[in-house]
Amino acid sequence: MTMASLPLILFGAGGHGKVVADAAAGNWRVFGFIDDARTGEHGGYPILGNQKALEKLKEEGVHCIVSIGGCAARAKVQQMLEDMGFPMAIVIHPSAAISQSARIGAGSAILAQTVVGPDAVLGKGCIVNTSASVDHDCSVGDYTHIAPGAHIAGGVKIGTQTFIGIGSSVRELSSIGNHVVIGAGAAVVTDFGDGITALGVPAVARKAS
Repeated sequence: MTMASLPLILFGAGGHGKVVADAAAGNWRVFGFIDDARTGEHGGYPILGNQKALEKLKEEGVHCIVSIGGCAARAKVQQMLEDMGFPMAIVIHPSAAISQSARIGAGSAILAQTVVGPDAVLGKGCIVNTSASVDHDCSVGDYTHIAPGAHIAGGVKIGTQTFIGIGSSVRELSSIGNHVVIGAGAAVVTDFGDGITALGVPAVARKAS
């Protein structure tokens, strides 16, 4: 059975959900969205209900992906779906360039015009967003989000639930901790520990409030 024949539901009918659904359309049979706040349709797909609809959908043998951009919320929902026994999908846009030696965790979304290099390892529930790149030998923790146009050089280590902002860059062999926010357009040229926000060129850390 090919992935194109496998049914997929997306949890989260926001803007990011449209992007993930578009990426999935060539490789999965997209059933629609689950969302606790919206009804109707979204991005050309039906909203199938809220969390209460999940048990019935489980009987359909669907795979799931959490289409929520926020790291903490994505982690919470994916854990709930895993606890319910849903298999988590990996969505990869057809235009993405993924090395055969890269490893990508369950529930991750690798979006249009992205690059994931040789021996890069991404944890579960990660996002590599539009036109972003993760170079060779990088390690990216669970539920981390590499925003559009961000570029991670080789050998970088990034922790869990970290957000690398749009258009930012990270120097080779750098280390970034857990629950970090790297601001839009920042240039990371030094290591950062857990729980900080780093802004500017070069990026300077401040304690998250």
